Amino acid sequence: HQSMNVTLYGIGYEKAICKPIICLFGTAKTLGTLVDINEIICPTPTGKNPLSVVSISLIIGDERISTGYHYRYLPYVEIINDGTLN
Repeated sequence: HQSMNVTLYGIGYEKAICKPIICLFGTAKTLGTLVDINEIICPTPTGKNPLSVVSISLIIGDERISTGYHYRYLPYVEIINDGTLN
């Protein structure tokens, strides 16, 4: 399962300047990137995750911020190349 980026738009993200950004997908943590004061990019957690919908929160410094966004884990199909795929 590969990670993909989720872009979060909001206000007040300027407090993340020079601070690490932890993205929480439920309880799974990833490291976010501040794009500008209204935009943070969070990679989704990798690995096999149960089918579920989780809330997305941010931890900036020692403050937890609820984004109001949710992420839905979807089923995925593993593709095994048996030599017939180009």
